[in-house]
Amino acid sequence: MRFIFGLIFAPWWVLIILAVLTFGAGTCSYQSIQRFEANKAEALAGPIPDPVDLADFDRKIDVTKAHEVNLALQINTKHNFTLTQTSRKRADVVRRLYVLFDRNDAGNAKIARAAILLLPSEVDRFVEFMQASISGVGTYSAVFNVNGKFSKSATLDTMAEEAITEKLGLTLSENFGYISPFLNGREKAFAPRPDAARDTLAVFAGIGLGADPDNPKKGLSWAICERADSATISRTV
Repeated sequence: MRFIFGLIFAPWWVLIILAVLTFGAGTCSYQSIQRFEANKAEALAGPIPDPVDLADFDRKIDVTKAHEVNLALQINTKHNFTLTQTSRKRADVVRRLYVLFDRNDAGNAKIARAAILLLPSEVDRFVEFMQASISGVGTYSAVFNVNGKFSKSATLDTMAEEAITEKLGLTLSENFGYISPFLNGREKAFAPRPDAARDTLAVFAGIGLGADPDNPKKGLSWAICERADSATISRTV
């Protein structure tokens, strides 16, 4: 806390150094986004990756440069949860949690291999997507080939992992992560965003100058003054 207040009231030359360093970070981010846009274009020009059984999935090998995966899996619907994060300053953040298992896992399997977190408004589309993704029959459900983006983090991921480990008593696999299915199609997911890198650089430049896009007068303090959120977990019926 002393560091934060010291930063807010620091001499002008300290803020200039901070601005230069932040802008430099923005430049690196700009270049990273440029590379990712190129990776998306390359992925879209090629075929969907061959499906990999979730038990065999290795996130160091089976995730493409565009973060794409195609995984064969089961969903144990007994483990579905609704996660709700509440705050005094904004609307609740709600996600539907689906825990994923391998095609050969039993219904009482104790290793959670991956998860999907969706907005409530995405659930109906998700059901349609999964129906179209059926590739066989597993030990207790259909086997789905889920094509989407893989990430080690997601909105409400801490709450999700708490629900999985503490509420469900499961263990997270070594390659555990989150899949964002291409609900609106692979083509839309990989559609080019020509202004993405430029916009990111502009945002970093604004942060480096202490600007809040919604209220520039608030300066450096805007990002640190939000009250901590309280979290609740409710079971999906």
